[in-house]
Amino acid sequence: MKTLLIWNFGVAAVLSFLFYTGTLSFLLAVPTVYVVSVLLALTALAVASLMLHRVRLCLWISKHMTRFGMLGTGIGLVVGMQSMNFTSTDTLVMANELAHHIGFAFLSTILGIAGNIWINWNLFLVKQDE
Repeated sequence: MKTLLIWNFGVAAVLSFLFYTGTLSFLLAVPTVYVVSVLLALTALAVASLMLHRVRLCLWISKHMTRFGMLGTGIGLVVGMQSMNFTSTDTLVMANELAHHIGFAFLSTILGIAGNIWINWNLFLVKQDE
């Protein structure tokens, strides 16, 4: 359990520093900010439940993290398509807009996968300590 606490507080400190310096501030400026917030909260909940020895809850969250990330991708693509100006004749501008929104949409999938990996790493640490 000591190893689990050290890893999580270390990562939390690094992430807090990166948010403070503005390096990760783009995570909260995306069209899928609500899904990103849910993914970050679920990751924190899974780690907290693991520290409280609620392994079943942690496994359930781990199983669904990538699914929530894919949901964010779908929402991001819909929002991106709705905000596009299809009356424009400049296809380069439309392609740049679409690429911008697709990048933000796939960010939620990447966060879902990263959260899943982090939760599984914590599960591995707990099983190793037993």
